[in-house]
Amino acid sequence: MLNNLKKMMLLFSIGILVSCIENNNIPYKDVVLEIDTIYVPDHFKFGTIDTIHIAYSLPDDCSEFRSVYYQYQDTARILAINALMYDRAICVTSISNRVIKFPIEVFQMEAFVFKLWKGEGVNGVGIYQEIVVPVEY
Repeated sequence: MLNNLKKMMLLFSIGILVSCIENNNIPYKDVVLEIDTIYVPDHFKFGTIDTIHIAYSLPDDCSEFRSVYYQYQDTARILAINALMYDRAICVTSISNRVIKFPIEVFQMEAFVFKLWKGEGVNGVGIYQEIVVPVEY
């Protein structure tokens, strides 16, 4: 199962590289997009690899998924979407809703706290939605 995960991550990395090569003549900037929601199981089983589904939206046809921002913070995980925004003369505003599968290695006994990035508040402080998933042994 771990080898399949490594193969999947390698193919994902190659896909990102190819998409960057195809668009290398168009200027772009990296942006962080909020996560609409995640779909998680009722619980994780310790010592396994489980999958969550992450729903996000691209604001227009000049935006492209790059990767999942996934940062450890003790037993919590901060999640956001890293995207590319191409600098084109014309961008069609058409919200594109997407869902991706994301593997989670369950090697902590404490419950997982997913902190979904929802943007910045008025003082530049991050706003997060928290979702807790218990771990069974």
